[in-house]
Amino acid sequence: KEQKPPPATPNLDHISIGADGTIWGIDASDNIYSYSESSSSWSQINGALKQISVGSSSKIWGVTVKDNIFYRTADDTAWTQVSGSLKYVSVASDGTVWGVNLVNNVYRRNSDNTAWVHVSGSLVQVSTGTSAMIWGINSAGNIYQRNIASGSWTQISGALSGGLSYVHVSATGDVWGVDLVNNVYRYSWENSGWIQQSTIPALVQVETNNGKLVGITASGEVHIQDIDVHIFEYPSCFPNCLVNNGGCPNGTPCHQRKGAVYRVSGACYKAI
Repeated sequence: KEQKPPPATPNLDHISIGADGTIWGIDASDNIYSYSESSSSWSQINGALKQISVGSSSKIWGVTVKDNIFYRTADDTAWTQVSGSLKYVSVASDGTVWGVNLVNNVYRRNSDNTAWVHVSGSLVQVSTGTSAMIWGINSAGNIYQRNIASGSWTQISGALSGGLSYVHVSATGDVWGVDLVNNVYRYSWENSGWIQQSTIPALVQVETNNGKLVGITASGEVHIQDIDVHIFEYPSCFPNCLVNNGGCPNGTPCHQRKGAVYRVSGACYKAI
């Protein structure tokens, strides 16, 4: 049977954006789509997935309705199955892969991408921006960040009644989330709290990368918009740093996140 072309803008159940701006999505029938920014159009991709994660054009992972795990690059014509069973998977542009299974056990892919390693904790969803930036939420909507140094989870507090239903951390450490009534929030590292984004419509899912925000409304409509690049005031004192430069109070690591923008003496620089 000849396959019909996808609509100009399909209704989606899930959407993901990579560090290079690559956008893919899944509809309610598990059809897979990739987005072309140059033509503002969607193309259907072979296969069927219930959830997808894009680290970059060369790192795309997803899971099926049976919790089978697959990955591919944008140039591949077929999906490669990976052993194991996950209901949700997240891949970063550096190749870091985390996931959760049907009973909320947490796993990460080992460094040579040959096996899954069980990680302590219980999460319903996990997001990885890099190997040093992993966030997740549990069944109660509580929000956690992985402390790489200690190998434990740190609960993130904030004035969020009921917590979050979805969380996403970008490749530069920008963290966004959606609460139980579809309000969109951005995490403020400087204030250690969540700030509601009142100019963004109600969304059931949100992801950001490469200066863009993508999301889906409750009716499946796709929302894509440009966002401001988060500028960190230097020195920036946050946990789970990539490079520890010292100098922050109370022994807190002082660092720069690769790709993030920092303001130093009035001028802005991108960390490399």
